[in-house]
Amino acid sequence: MDQNPVSSHFHIQWNDFVCLDWQCFTTRDAAMIRAKELARPDEEFTIVEVSGKCAPGRQKASSAS
Repeated sequence: MDQNPVSSHFHIQWNDFVCLDWQCFTTRDAAMIRAKELARPDEEFTIVEVSGKCAPGRQKASSAS
């Protein structure tokens, strides 16, 4: 998928991270499938819809100020 799409798209929001995961998905279902593949046992996530361009990055929530 385009890494910086202009249209609406989806990202995985890992609960331990402030920023969205870098990978973009064209559908909520595709993002959900990938998140389930990547998730560690008991790791939680939310699928977030983003409209327009974005510059997501992954950063630990505990390191954010």
